[in-house]
Amino acid sequence: KPPVERAIERWILEGQDLTAIREATARLYPQADPDKTLAVVTQNFVRLYRSPQEAITGWCMAATRDLYRRLLEVGDFTGALKATAQLAALAERAERMKKDTRQTPDIDL
Repeated sequence: KPPVERAIERWILEGQDLTAIREATARLYPQADPDKTLAVVTQNFVRLYRSPQEAITGWCMAATRDLYRRLLEVGDFTGALKATAQLAALAERAERMKKDTRQTPDIDL
C-alpha cells in the first residue's frame, strides 16, 4: 500500500471527487486525517507550480523516460516512439532555456 500522500495524489490525478477521496482515506488509512493530508498534497502541488521551469522540464523528462521504458515492456512500440519524440522535444526546450539564461545580461542596479 502506498503512503497516504501518494495515494491521495493519485486519486486527485485520476479525477476522484473530494468526498470519494475522504472516504477512501478513512477506510484505507484510518490513522490519517483526510483533511490535513489533503492540505499537504495540495501544498505539494503548489510547490510544484512554483518550481523553476528547469525543474519541471527535468521532471517531465524523467517521467517521459519512465513511460518509454514501460511502453517497451508491454510492447507498445508506437507509444514508445511518441515518448521518444516527446523526450527529444523536451531536450530541445531544455537547451533553449540554457541558451536564454546565458544570453541574459547581468544588470547590477
